[in-house]
Amino acid sequence: MVQFNIEVPDTGAAESMFDRLIANANTLQDTAFPLIRDDFHRVEAQRFDSHGPGWAPLTPATIGIKTRRGMPQPETPMHGTGRLQASLTGSTADSVYETTPDSMLVGTSAPYAQFHQVGPRQIRVFGRGHATLPRRPLVQLSSTEVERWAVIIAAALLRPGRSSGPTMSVPGGSTTTALARATHPPAHAHLLHELIHTAKHARHQAHRLEHYLNRRI
Repeated sequence: MVQFNIEVPDTGAAESMFDRLIANANTLQDTAFPLIRDDFHRVEAQRFDSHGPGWAPLTPATIGIKTRRGMPQPETPMHGTGRLQASLTGSTADSVYETTPDSMLVGTSAPYAQFHQVGPRQIRVFGRGHATLPRRPLVQLSSTEVERWAVIIAAALLRPGRSSGPTMSVPGGSTTTALARATHPPAHAHLLHELIHTAKHARHQAHRLEHYLNRRI
């Protein structure tokens, strides 16, 4: 027979923690989501600055057209009127930012963005002849971004107490929102420490249980 006992001497702390999680989950639209949006804009700004990286270079014909039209950085891909870049790196009429209590949508509504994202296809260039538009992905999320945003959400859920305003910032980056301006780094460091400690403790307990069962079976 295999058996083990679990004793919970005091549930008050656990109940308080769950109450805090539920309360904080109802404020993600004001705490985590704006920070993730701003971090997304930062990531996209870096993408444009680094030309992808990996975006296909412009053809000589396209460079010539941009030069004659006086466009800035005529040899740089994805730098034309600046409309698309501005919509993905800040707040413009083309920027998309929609939230619900448990979800968010961020991106651009510029009609030609999808063609750059999926490519290649024949399009009309600068109102003149047709050309093949190569694929130049505008949004490519890495595991680093996903993990960082997961930490932001976890930190928002673990935020101690209920204050008049959130006090969080993006790990490893800066934002320009009111949330970031109210940031106190030590408090945020405490949240991340608490998150890491909780995860390590849960993993340790799982390993102990697995070890116990392996010895008893």
